Amino acid sequence: MAEHRPDLVITDIRLPPENADDGLAAALRIRRTNPEIAVVVLSQYVQRSHAEELVSLGTEVLGLVAEGRSNASIAGALYLSEKAVVPHVSRIYDSLGLDADDADAHRRVQAVLQYLDHS
Repeated sequence: MAEHRPDLVITDIRLPPENADDGLAAALRIRRTNPEIAVVVLSQYVQRSHAEELVSLGTEVLGLVAEGRSNASIAGALYLSEKAVVPHVSRIYDSLGLDADDADAHRRVQAVLQYLDHS
């Protein structure tokens, strides 16, 4: 693949000869080593953990939040639904220890400030 540099890779989760998760493993490897390559994973098997592992976008989502983008804009940039962005943002808040019950704080701004401190 290195000599071809595709713009898009389409794979199935299960690939011959073992019909295991070789396609998923390849997709994850591509996401880690070549994040600029779009990856489409097809499967008749619905396993949420596979999708969540492939779309672990927390740092990428936080970077777009830091750019001042709305959830709708983030969804468009990452080819997700806006509804799919919300749990990512919530997990970011949780992982940064930002309290949902603190009425005096704006978690989105606090998340961006922490992001900028570690950039």
